Amino acid sequence: MPKVIRATAGSIFNLPVVYAEPYTLSDWLGEKKISLSVTAADAGKTVFETDLRGGIAVAFGNEAHGVSDQLRRAADLSFSIPILGSAESLNVATSLQRYVCMRW
Repeated sequence: MPKVIRATAGSIFNLPVVYAEPYTLSDWLGEKKISLSVTAADAGKTVFETDLRGGIAVAFGNEAHGVSDQLRRAADLSFSIPILGSAESLNVATSLQRYVCMRW
């Protein structure tokens, strides 16, 4: 957990953060009318083909293991973030920046 906090460069203290078990999180989001989406390398659609408008929470997994199976089962939808070009690794923040720029 300390690595996660350090990686946010202080932003974690300025953003609403929810920590919960997958099904508790799914229920809480449902009560708030917020859809739960997860990233998954084997998802049928990419981020570019997915409608992410409206109330949505997105769970991002790490490259080695992705999100947990429990979280995937609780999710309303999943999408992949393709690695473009010859990169061997994916930086989620950079990838989503491209997505946002394409949508605007």
